[in-house]
Amino acid sequence: MTATPAIRVTDTPAGRPFQGIGVETDCFVFDDANRQCGVNDKDLEMIERRLRALQPALSRMFVCVDWFNPSLDGRTFDWAAPYYAHLVRQLRLLDSIGTRVNLVLFNPHPPHVEHVEPLIAAMVALLQRLRDTERLRLVSWVTLYNEPDSMYLHDSPLARAVFPADKFPNRPPFPDYVRLNRHFLDLLKEHGLY
Repeated sequence: MTATPAIRVTDTPAGRPFQGIGVETDCFVFDDANRQCGVNDKDLEMIERRLRALQPALSRMFVCVDWFNPSLDGRTFDWAAPYYAHLVRQLRLLDSIGTRVNLVLFNPHPPHVEHVEPLIAAMVALLQRLRDTERLRLVSWVTLYNEPDSMYLHDSPLARAVFPADKFPNRPPFPDYVRLNRHFLDLLKEHGLY
């Protein structure tokens, strides 16, 4: 009979201090479509209770730019729009329990790379407004799209096997995604957000 070796963890798996649990939250839960399907104030109170009980260190939240920039031009904003109010409501809850947030630019997915830059400008304006007007400073990260590997063409054999060119035609090359992220970071620095 072979003895089972003892496993001893001497450090955190990532090699750096563990920061807590993460969750995904969104502001769709507050919208009229969910209300029409039966979501009511008791459901929203339950979600709030659960989040307060969990006290997550991090939440990932999707953001659709047309919630506050319907023209998608990165310059004209509707800060009175319902989804913007839902976003702020969810962020205030997360802020009250000490949760840091990763805002993910989720929609839209423009067909051409040059159409992404106004969306990035809109996200920068959103972050400025959250900081300066809403006095919310819990956003610690931004992500340019969920699952970009399905939106941008990779040059690796594995990516070509998983995402064949004919499955997602006309995808821009992955270096464009890198350039857009660097542009995003430059704008964050330029506006004192990073």
